[in-house]
This record gives sequence, structure tokens and C-alpha cells, in this order.
Amino acid sequence: MSQAGVTLEFNIRDMYPVLGAAQYLGKSRQTIWRWCKSGQIHYFQFGGHKFFHQSELDRIKREG
Repeated sequence: MSQAGVTLEFNIRDMYPVLGAAQYLGKSRQTIWRWCKSGQIHYFQFGGHKFFHQSELDRIKREG
């Protein structure tokens, strides 16, 4: 995927939808939505759905 001179490469198996991210982090879906809105967590949006890369979820876990 390339946009504005930035190339992104990722494996779809490393992507989590909102519910999967919530389960992975032990948080509610509402918390994930709130973090998206506030910019605390980075996500990709495809077809109106948000997805989170595992490395981003691991960052959130490390930072507590």
C-alpha cells in the first residue's frame, strides 16, 4: 500500500479488528474506541472497519 510517498507492508495475520484487539489487551471494545478517538492507539481503516497491527497492541501492553 502506498500513499503520499509512504509504503506500508504488513501481514494481514498480524492485524486485529476492534474486538480482537480488546481481547488481546484485556480491555473493552469501548476502551479501544475511546483510545482511537483520542489518538492513544494507531489503527488502519479498511472499508469502514478499524484494524490494529500486533506491534501497536504490544506497544500498548508495554506502556501499560
